[in-house]
Amino acid sequence: MKKLFALLLSVSLVISLVIISAFADISVVLDGVELEFDVSPVIIDNRTMVPMRAIFEALGLDAEWDIVDNYELVPLRAISEAAGATVDWNGYTRTVTIVSVSGEGDDSIGAMFDVRHNFEQRSLPFAVFQNEENIINIINSGYVEEVERFVVSAWEAALNVDEHILGISIERIDSYTNAVIIELYYTELPMLSSFIGIAYNELQGLYYFILEKDFEIGHGHHHDDYGHHGGPHLLTFLTSEVRGTLFSAENNRDSFIEAIRFAMGRLNAEAPVDNPFQRITAQQAYEMMNELEDFILVDVRTEREFMERRIDGAILMPDFDIADMAPVRLPDMNAVIIVYCRTGGRSANVARMLANMGYTNVYDMGGIVDWHF
Repeated sequence: MKKLFALLLSVSLVISLVIISAFADISVVLDGVELEFDVSPVIIDNRTMVPMRAIFEALGLDAEWDIVDNYELVPLRAISEAAGATVDWNGYTRTVTIVSVSGEGDDSIGAMFDVRHNFEQRSLPFAVFQNEENIINIINSGYVEEVERFVVSAWEAALNVDEHILGISIERIDSYTNAVIIELYYTELPMLSSFIGIAYNELQGLYYFILEKDFEIGHGHHHDDYGHHGGPHLLTFLTSEVRGTLFSAENNRDSFIEAIRFAMGRLNAEAPVDNPFQRITAQQAYEMMNELEDFILVDVRTEREFMERRIDGAILMPDFDIADMAPVRLPDMNAVIIVYCRTGGRSANVARMLANMGYTNVYDMGGIVDWHF
């Protein structure tokens, strides 16, 4: 039964007539279903504007006046929140997600979406960061039973929690990171997660990761600069202050754990360093290698790249394994270490990470593409 929505226009709610820009590619998802509009949504003054009639009908609202023109646009967030819905914006996918008041009956898809979305993106992360010290102690202690009690306590719903949370474990991600891995019942609904990871890193603190189904329509598959392909699932992270989407990943447990390992490695690498590393050219590296008796040349690419071409004397330590391999293969914290990759991106990250770990003589040579000796 539709709700009567008495909406009084004010100066702050202005109906805008605009010319739709050709690059407006914003998607709007209501309770897991994409909304279709005759006129594409646009962003004006940092507000997402949508056709008035379409959003009123989608939210099940009645207006007290006739809506004549389908080109009349209204602010999506203001209308949705006034109707009791919650609204999220994902700038990476340019998608607005609306979670409305639960559908009729606990078994409805709308109700299930509401419960899951609220648990994954609101109640559980809120509980994690509100009880940060406690959850860190639980993660480091390895007490899975304590984790299970904590997670279930955030499930505020009439739906059977056992049907949606399939498994909980604590995993060692790398030398600095432990993580709770939560496997969820998989749905075909976009914006819902199949895995949750609550990771504590000694250098970076507490992070909350979700592997959520990408809203792919209108966007295509997402690829990234880090070599991760797959999906359509996106690794998204939350802290107590920010939210961001990192890259696409395959939808399985091993890939999710590997994605967290890779993400934490990048976050470690981007942290402020106490012992700064030095950037040098390939020519400078060549001269150093001829002048010094003792140095370690580290190739941080993949094994396949290493086998295809490498600099003589280099040892292979892929960037995603540095946190685990460095303490074993680089025991001398004061040794001269020269790192390189293909073009310089991965080597800079590894150099920063090694500096963060306490290595005092780290040199970033950049990419092997510049090595002509």
